[in-house]
Amino acid sequence: MLSVIRIVIGWHFLYEGVTKIIAGNWTSAAYLAGSKWIFAPLFHTMAESAGIIAFKVLAAGAIKPEDGLKYAFTNGDDFVCMGMYDFQIVEDANIALDVLSQPLERQRPWMG
Repeated sequence: MLSVIRIVIGWHFLYEGVTKIIAGNWTSAAYLAGSKWIFAPLFHTMAESAGIIAFKVLAAGAIKPEDGLKYAFTNGDDFVCMGMYDFQIVEDANIALDVLSQPLERQRPWMG
């Protein structure tokens, strides 16, 4: 029974994620703007400035870190949240520093 519940919940998350990607106009701005707790100022800032944090920029390893980070920072993201193994931290931090040391043609000013 537990396996069935896990499959149903997983299917629900997959379905909701795919429909948001297909719609293309989904945003969490209203949810973030409605925050009223201790981190409300941070969430309100995030809601006002689209693209402040980039997630999944490397597509689970399909995109090289150099390309993913450059794309995120060039297209207006101020922070990048990327998963990595402990042995990749130094290498990925150095790649981020290299990308940020190059001139980036950003349309949006840095907010972070």
